[in-house]
Amino acid sequence: LITPGAEFSWVRHTLETAGLLGAALAVSICFSSQAEKIFAITGSTGVCMACYVLPICIYRRERHLRWKAYQQAIPLDADPLEALSSPLLAGPGRRPPKKSPLLETIVSFAVLIIGCATSALALWVALVPKH
Repeated sequence: LITPGAEFSWVRHTLETAGLLGAALAVSICFSSQAEKIFAITGSTGVCMACYVLPICIYRRERHLRWKAYQQAIPLDADPLEALSSPLLAGPGRRPPKKSPLLETIVSFAVLIIGCATSALALWVALVPKH
């Protein structure tokens, strides 16, 4: 987080994690009477990221990397993403990956928008004071 270009270090990773947990603990102690609002904000943000944003980003990035690898004629055994695919889904031979069609892009962004809107609505319902 602090130095994105640096090599991985367990000490730096541990310190960053401890800092984030310490900040979360400080916020929860300072605002202990409104803990449900903090949980609503973190929960809706986490659900939105974990269920809608990250899967779509990972899928689109993987498709882009496969297309680039095919265009540069990288052999399948050199492709690090090939190890992740199931042999049942890989198919025989080297076929060009399908380019992402317009419908796939539209559906991906529709799921993203509907998911984010649902999370925002749930957050609004949780934060609006009940009379």
